[in-house]
Amino acid sequence: MNRVDVVIDLETMGKTDNAAIVALGAVALVDGEVNSEFYARISLASSIAAGCAMDASTVEWWMNQDAFARKEVDGSHEQQPLADALTDFSTWLTMLPWGLLQPFAWGNGPSFDCVILRNAYAALGISAPWLYYKERDVRTILDLYPEARDVVFQGIKHHALDDARHEARMLVKALGIHRDKTCSSQEIAR
Repeated sequence: MNRVDVVIDLETMGKTDNAAIVALGAVALVDGEVNSEFYARISLASSIAAGCAMDASTVEWWMNQDAFARKEVDGSHEQQPLADALTDFSTWLTMLPWGLLQPFAWGNGPSFDCVILRNAYAALGISAPWLYYKERDVRTILDLYPEARDVVFQGIKHHALDDARHEARMLVKALGIHRDKTCSSQEIAR
C-alpha cells in the first residue's frame, strides 16, 4: 500500500469557514481503489448550537435545487447531532487499512470542505482525524489535469456521498494522468 486518499464532501447552509454542516460524505481510496464510504445526515440545529453559521443566500440556493438533493438536508430523513456524526467519521477513518500511512484529506476547494470540517471539530473541542498538512484540493489537481473532469456524474448532485464519489473518480483519473506523465518524463530523462 502506497497511499490513502479520503475525498470529503460537505453539504452546508453557509459558505464561510464555519458554515453549518447538514451532510457529510466521504470516500476512502487505497492505492486508487475505493475501499470504504461514509455518509451522515446532520441536524442543522446541532450545527447552529455548536456555533456554525448559515446564510440566507445558501438557504435560497438550496430551495432551488433538485427535490431529491433537498430531501437529504431538509430534515425529512433521520439526522445525527453534529458531535455524533464527527465522532462516527473519526471512528470510520481510524478503521481504514492505512497501517502507518496517514491519509490525504481531499476537499473540493482549498477553503471549503476540509476547512469547514476541521473548524466544526474545533468548535466541539475534538481533534480533526487527519493531519493539517495532508489536506489536498480536488479543484487544483483538476485545473492541472482538466481531462480528468470528463467523468460522468452518477447519482444526485449535491448529495454529499454522490458528490464525494464523483470527486473521487475524477481524482483517481487525475492522479493516473499525473503518474503517467511523471513516468514518461522519467523515461525521457534516462
